[in-house]
Amino acid sequence: MLTKSPARIAISFFCILIGIFSMLTIRMPSDTGLIGQTFYSYFLIPVLGHGAFLFSYFLFTCAVTVIFSDKLQLRISGILLILFPVAIWIDNAYITELFPAKNLINRFVDATFKVLIGQAGVRLLEILSLAGGCFLLVYKSGIDLSKFKPKKKKPPRKKPKPVVEDPEEEEEELEEEELDLKPAKAVKEKTIAVKQEEPKASESIDLNLKPYRKRFKKPEITDFEKQPADSVSYGEKKDKIKDVFASLGVSVKMGSVIGGPSVEQYEITPGKGVKLSQIKKLEDDLSLALKSKVLITFNTQGALCIEAPMAKRRTVFFRRLLETAEDKEAKLPVVLGVNASYETFSFDLAELPHMLIAGTTGSGKSILVKTLLASIMYNLTPNDVRLVLVDPKRVDFGIFNASPFMAHKVITDIEVASVALRTLVGEMEKRYDILEKDNTSNIAFYNKSVRADKKMPYIIAVIDEFADLVMADKSDIGDNIIRIAQKARACGIHLILATQRPSAEVISGLIKANVPGKIALSVSSAINSKIIIDRTGAEKLLGKGDMIYISPEIKDGIRLQGAYISDEEIMKFMN
Repeated sequence: MLTKSPARIAISFFCILIGIFSMLTIRMPSDTGLIGQTFYSYFLIPVLGHGAFLFSYFLFTCAVTVIFSDKLQLRISGILLILFPVAIWIDNAYITELFPAKNLINRFVDATFKVLIGQAGVRLLEILSLAGGCFLLVYKSGIDLSKFKPKKKKPPRKKPKPVVEDPEEEEEELEEEELDLKPAKAVKEKTIAVKQEEPKASESIDLNLKPYRKRFKKPEITDFEKQPADSVSYGEKKDKIKDVFASLGVSVKMGSVIGGPSVEQYEITPGKGVKLSQIKKLEDDLSLALKSKVLITFNTQGALCIEAPMAKRRTVFFRRLLETAEDKEAKLPVVLGVNASYETFSFDLAELPHMLIAGTTGSGKSILVKTLLASIMYNLTPNDVRLVLVDPKRVDFGIFNASPFMAHKVITDIEVASVALRTLVGEMEKRYDILEKDNTSNIAFYNKSVRADKKMPYIIAVIDEFADLVMADKSDIGDNIIRIAQKARACGIHLILATQRPSAEVISGLIKANVPGKIALSVSSAINSKIIIDRTGAEKLLGKGDMIYISPEIKDGIRLQGAYISDEEIMKFMN
């Protein structure tokens, strides 16, 4: 078969040129210039003697072999084995006065082999060399010798019995007969069927959890935008609230006013004989009178208060949270925002250990998630924590691809996200095997007992719009989320699930039961609020980071205002 490799064609063409040049050198040595005369005088005649013309035929044969043969080494070795005895015989047969001395091959044979094995041994060696060369030329030449063998007669096919009592036995015999006649095809079909039915559970992605060897430059607090100083007056709605209660016949006593960035709290004390339910029913009346959404709740001091939006909201900058955060011993410190008293609120994600964030478009969900990640990256190093980010919208997390905290580049495909969740489940099981062998109960104790290069980093998996994953006809996605939420706390894998579709199909009972930390941003209805935090109130939030946070420690919930962080500030974490 003709080989079309450019290298082989070039080698073949080169062999033909040298062969033609050798023939011209033998015929007309004086007309081939200095190169031809040197080649003739110092190679052809001294080495090959009268058999010098064989060198040209050797090159032509090599050219054909290079083009047409796939067994280059065998064929060229065979040609060389034939060349040497033939050159010796020709030179011995035609010694004349023109070439009185033997060629180099003859002299080498006389000086070595004749001394060792004698003249007869040399002749036998020449014959063996010729025979071996011929054998290598035809070895595995592609000739099918099986064609010359007599064909075996096929055994006659057994005729089916004319009468069969049981039709089921007849079908079984026919099936066995068909399998006997075509066993290879049957086995092949079975193999293909097995391959098609193999689950994709073995698929995984590579997570970069190796120690970070480079120097991580932590951003300074001065790299972030400073909170501007502004003067805001509080308590402007105090008299109006008192008038509304009086007009509705409800006796209350007004207390102090606490002002925050987006809402102000007016403490009230119900009068004698006034029930809390009576005051709760007046939320809509107060909202109508104040021309803004009003929420009646309890503040952090346990006092009953009315939360009313401020006329002018103030933006909380990320730097202010860093400057006022107090929890310095948290393993995964997260600064969430400020409460109505303008106090910074933070928690430890490792103790939580998972979080659900839900809110409609424009509620501040993406900025909130970026704030959570930035607070973790500010307080820790890439050797302490790694991130796995899933972003089906392709717009929110792309900036994090350059971060050394990333265990994998941002995942935007739902199929890859499904594989990533399976990989996290596998990593979870692997870590539990390590903890079991080390006789430790959790990742914190394990990291204290091993060398720095053996420590396991915490893994935070953030899944934005996880509703798209759950609703994408992937049953294993929801199952893997539940498995991680149920078991992964002790081995240091934590979930942050975010969605703008807080429906019962997405936020199932199992997710709510295994994800204790919940943040409700602004939603469209009280039903959505109940789905997220099992209570109403989120439908009256103001958006842009206004949230209600609930955890096992804060079961009644706390209203917070999230901070703002720009993409330029997030770039400070990219080394």
